[in-house]
Amino acid sequence: MKKALGLFFALFLVACSSSGAAGSSSPSQAVSGAPPTPSAGSTPAPTTASLGCPAVQPAPEFAPAIATNRDLALVGLNGNQVVAIQDVTDPLHPTTVSTLDNVHMPMKFVSGSEISFADSGAGGSGDLMRLPLSGSPWTTVAKLCNGGGDFAWSPDGTGAAYLTSSKVDPVTHDYAWQIRLIQAGQDRLIGTAPPSPSVACSQAICDLNHLDLLYSPDGAYISLVTAWTAPTLRVWTSSGKLLASLDSQLTTWSVWSGDTLYFRTDAGVETWRDGTRSLVLPGVAWIEPHASPAGGLIVYVVRDGSGLGHVELLDTATSRTRELQASRTAPEFFTSRFIWYQGEDLCPPNSGCTGNPPYTWQTYFTGETYIYDLQTGAETASGITSVYDVWPHPA
Repeated sequence: MKKALGLFFALFLVACSSSGAAGSSSPSQAVSGAPPTPSAGSTPAPTTASLGCPAVQPAPEFAPAIATNRDLALVGLNGNQVVAIQDVTDPLHPTTVSTLDNVHMPMKFVSGSEISFADSGAGGSGDLMRLPLSGSPWTTVAKLCNGGGDFAWSPDGTGAAYLTSSKVDPVTHDYAWQIRLIQAGQDRLIGTAPPSPSVACSQAICDLNHLDLLYSPDGAYISLVTAWTAPTLRVWTSSGKLLASLDSQLTTWSVWSGDTLYFRTDAGVETWRDGTRSLVLPGVAWIEPHASPAGGLIVYVVRDGSGLGHVELLDTATSRTRELQASRTAPEFFTSRFIWYQGEDLCPPNSGCTGNPPYTWQTYFTGETYIYDLQTGAETASGITSVYDVWPHPA
C-alpha cells in the first residue's frame, strides 16, 4: 500500500512516496555486481558470493490464517506519535485495537490477526518480523541481508516474498534487488531486478519513482513493478516461476484487482492478465492506486496542470472513471464503501514551502483528512492522520 512511512526501504537514500499511507521509500545504500536478469521461465543461479544470504536457506512455516470479519487499519492518529491498529468497520467511529511501539517501517498486515514489519532501520536487527496485533511476541521470519526492502505476504499468510540486495558498491552506491520467496519451510532466491542508483527527491521524481512488491488477491502470482531509474516489471507464479519480464520502458505504481495487474507506463495505465498486456486508461498518469477489498474498483490520484491532486475512481468492469474530490491525495479503501484520504493544497508562490514529502516545492498536506462515502458522496472529517496498511487487502 503505498504512501509515506509505508515502504521505508533501507536501501534508498531519500524518502519518496505519497504521504500518509502505505508505500513510502527511503533509499540509503546501493549495490554493485547485479546478477543477470533471467529470461521468462528461467531459474536464476547466482553464486553465494554475489548474495548477502545463501541462495537457499531454511525458513519457518506458518499455518493458514484464520478469516476475520473486521476491517482493520494501521494508522497514525492526531496528537499521537505511536502507530495504532484500528477497527474501521465503521470508519466514522473507529475503535483502537492496540498501539505499537519499537517497530520499524514498512509494516503491513499478514492477516486479520497478525502484522509484519521489516526491522531494517537504524538500530534494527535486520530481520523480517511477524507478530500478533497485540505487538508481541515477535517471530523472526528472515534475515534481511545487506539491508532490506519491501515485502508481501500471500493472502493465506503461509508464504512471503521480500526484497534484499547484494553488496553495496562503495564508489557508485548502486544496488540491485534480490527477490526471495519464503514457502514451505524454505527461503530461496527467485529473481533479480536491475541496479537502482540513488536519486534526489522532487515532486515530479517521487510521483514517478515507486516500487510495489505484491501478491495477487488469489495468491497465484507475485509481481514487482518499479521505476527507480531502472524501470522493471516482473511477474512470477506463487511457486517462483518467472512469467513476465520487462525492463525496456517506464513501469510504476501498480495494483492487483482480481486476476489482473494494473500498472502505469508512458502510454497510460496498462494491465497484465494471463500473459497479455492491454491499455485501459490511455494517457492517465496515476499515482497511489489502491483496489477495493470487494474487488471491481480502484481509487487513485491524478494531478492537474498546477500539480494539485484529484482523487478518482476506476470501475474495472467498464473502465469508466469518475472524480471523487479535488485537492485530495493518498486515498485508501477502509471498506468497500468508505475511502480515506488527505487534504492537499498548492504552496503559495515564493513561500519557501517544502510541504510534506513527496509533495516538495509544489503542494503540501493541509493536515486535514477525510472519509468519503461512495454510496452518498458525503465527505466527513477524520481523526486519522496517516494510513500505512489496511485489512483485508484488495480482492
